[in-house]
Formats: sequence, structure tokens, C-alpha cells
Amino acid sequence: MKNLILILSIAIIGSANAQTPVNVKRENIGITAFSYVMAYDLTQVNSTRKGVGASELKGSHYLDSCALARCIRLANILKENPDKYITDESVFNKEGHKSATTAENVAEAFAGACINKDSIPQIKEKDIPTLITKGIRPELFIAGKGYNKSDGHYKNRIDVRHKEYGSFYIVIYVYAKNYNPKGMLDYIPTRITLHYELFR
Repeated sequence: MKNLILILSIAIIGSANAQTPVNVKRENIGITAFSYVMAYDLTQVNSTRKGVGASELKGSHYLDSCALARCIRLANILKENPDKYITDESVFNKEGHKSATTAENVAEAFAGACINKDSIPQIKEKDIPTLITKGIRPELFIAGKGYNKSDGHYKNRIDVRHKEYGSFYIVIYVYAKNYNPKGMLDYIPTRITLHYELFR
């Protein structure tokens, strides 16, 4: 299968509007990649903790970097065979928390890329804020909304032992087999979104 892969990395530090990625930066990690900053995940997890009387977490650049490394590791596994990943959830379940060294939550989602195949290599830094929010499920783009509905993820978020927090997203664009059984095309531009949030 022809691999057309673009990874968009999203660091969650600093302050920014929840729907506006800023400080977009191309990352030199051996594949085409972009990072950008948002603050909302830290704000949202602290809002969740406040609701149960737990102390606020402090943003950690170290945990941000660890979350990025976790995202890149998983993305490199999934990009080798995106068709298998999309149709076989055991890949994500096996690899998601493998080699974890601290408490973490991980989430994933895939959807149509909302862009044609030939345009994927042409994406520029200035395009990222629009593309990253176009059509993404809110429970993943604002990841805490999904985590708070899961007992295990929620317990990590409100654990009173945790003092620091880091977060990162990655979105991979691939030309992959159509996972929609009603789809008319065999292969479509697809994006796989991954997110890690780490605690200590």
C-alpha cells in the first residue's frame, strides 16, 4: 500500500483558546511532523479535580516531552500497517500502555481526513489550525470530555497523589482502506488521532 503519512503533533502547554492551536512548529523527528500548543487540557483536568476537592496539577514540560515520545512511539507502530490498526483494535490495546513509566491515559480515534489524497503532502504550517479542528470528534479534540466518562481514565485524573501533568496529541494522515462498510471507495485519505496525558 502506498504510504502517505503526515504527523501533526499537538503539545498542551502555555495558554490558548481551546479551539485555537497556536505556535505551530515543524518537528524534525524523521517524518513530516508539526507540533502546536494548547492550554485547555490542563485547565480541563484541573476543573475535573476541583469538582472532587483534589489539588490543581502543575503543567510539566518534562511530562509534555514524555507524552510526545509516547505518541511518536505508538504512531510509528501504527503507521506501518494502518489498515490493520483501523480494523483490529487489539493493536491499540496491546501497544497503548506498553512500556509506560508513569500514570497515563491514552485515547485514539480515526476518521475521514477531510482533505484529498494529493493535498496531504502540500499541507503547510499555516493550514494546521484549520485542519486539526475540521471534523474531529469533540471528545478527542477536548480529550478530557471522553476520559471523564471512563472509570479508569477518570481515576487517573482525580488521583490526589498526582502533582504534575503533561499532554500531547498526534494526528497521522494516511491513505488507508475504507473502514466504513457503506463507503463507495476502497481506499480514502484517513487520519488517526492519538493522545497521551501523563501524571506524576
